[in-house]
Amino acid sequence: MKIACFGDSLTFGSVGYSYIKYLDSKYKVINKGVNGDTTVCAYKRMKRYIEKPANNDTDVYVVAIGINDMLAPYLTTVSPLWKMQMTPRVKIKKCIKDDMLFETEYQKFLELILNHKKRAIAVGLPLIQLKGFPNEAARKRNNIIKKLAEQHHVPFIDAALLQQQSVSQISFSYSWGNQVAVRILDDIIMLVLPFTKDWFSKIRRLELTVDGVHYNSLSARLIGDAINDTIKSADNEPV
Repeated sequence: MKIACFGDSLTFGSVGYSYIKYLDSKYKVINKGVNGDTTVCAYKRMKRYIEKPANNDTDVYVVAIGINDMLAPYLTTVSPLWKMQMTPRVKIKKCIKDDMLFETEYQKFLELILNHKKRAIAVGLPLIQLKGFPNEAARKRNNIIKKLAEQHHVPFIDAALLQQQSVSQISFSYSWGNQVAVRILDDIIMLVLPFTKDWFSKIRRLELTVDGVHYNSLSARLIGDAINDTIKSADNEPV
């Protein structure tokens, strides 16, 4: 079975762990995660991919996208440095601030996949462990994804719920503040020395992430296992 995983840095996994690390090794997995990607941009990438005849052998599409539509605008409020960096990105990456527009754009993913007679799995937005991040607004978007998945008979994996149920308490006090340079250093260290990822999570006392956003091994494993179970469950359904 060939699986294409479309998403952002949470899928790509250079910073923090990707759930792809925990997918069953018998699957051929194509990592189509792109750091900083948004709903609109990821859809364009998927459309190009799925319409290429060479990719017709892809059986399952995992869609794990949408958090950067909220994260980038949030970062513009954190500090002047972040505002300077993220304001143009919000425009270039076409971050979706309106829930109704998000619903319209996300639905395109599911329709594109199903119209090509392929299987889809929708992964919801994760919990973000950053001070002041609008997790309640993210829950509303998760409800939108869940509703669309149900309407299209597509499995939905509630990443935030899996994370929440896995630990007794969750810290939302971590802040990137003026740490633009620190974030760049984080990226370099985790890329060159992957074994440090959970170390970052531990020293920052973050239960689910390495830096407030990107998955530690616990979160990545939870989502990877849920995808494995979803695929196996579908394979065992009577025809």
